[in-house]
Amino acid sequence: MLRGAVATMFALGGAVLVGSMLLLWLAGLDAPTAIGFGLIGTALVLAAAFFDRLTGLKIGATSLEVTIRELGAPRAAQLLGRADISGMVSAYAFVRSELGTSSGTGPLKVLLQDRIVALASALAMQEKFRAAEVRKIFADGSPIVRMIALGLMRGDQSLADGATVVDAVTSSRTGNEQYQGLLLAEQTWRKLSAGERDAVLHAVDEDPRIAADSDRAIVAARLRGLGASGV
Repeated sequence: MLRGAVATMFALGGAVLVGSMLLLWLAGLDAPTAIGFGLIGTALVLAAAFFDRLTGLKIGATSLEVTIRELGAPRAAQLLGRADISGMVSAYAFVRSELGTSSGTGPLKVLLQDRIVALASALAMQEKFRAAEVRKIFADGSPIVRMIALGLMRGDQSLADGATVVDAVTSSRTGNEQYQGLLLAEQTWRKLSAGERDAVLHAVDEDPRIAADSDRAIVAARLRGLGASGV
């Protein structure tokens, strides 16, 4: 599993490094942003090269499995621990802990989060998770674990429940969690109770974070179109 984490960081770092150069050359990306992405890509490549010397990276395949198990979800821990998602979580952990708020890290974090959600969604289509476990790790987990739970629910909507959907939209830990929560609300709209739909629509109309973000605003508009009746 550690080899998977190293391979993920090396591939991602190389892609970010090359991509920043191409964007600077072909798309006219401003130099400071391109340099920021280039530094991040270089850091990821170096982190992969010297992975065994790093001591601060604590969310590798093994520790992800341990974290999920300690949240009371042994089946989910087993399935996630042997999946490719652990390498992407390691890359995200490195960017978050080692690069902090450096220039360009925001978009990269969102990119990694989206990839983690996509991998979790694909895994839920292949493996049978326990709904109670997935809901628990969302309720009690860290922001990135909550994102994994949302990805699992988006892949297998039988894992989702109204309380989780409402929480992801109204009490999200990050902007991207709220975005994923809105998408999950759209996927499960007919399953939600009238009160749960009202809570989501209230957030759609009143939460300034949704209106301020174009991606979230687009999903919000679609939810308004669905209406409180769910028809």
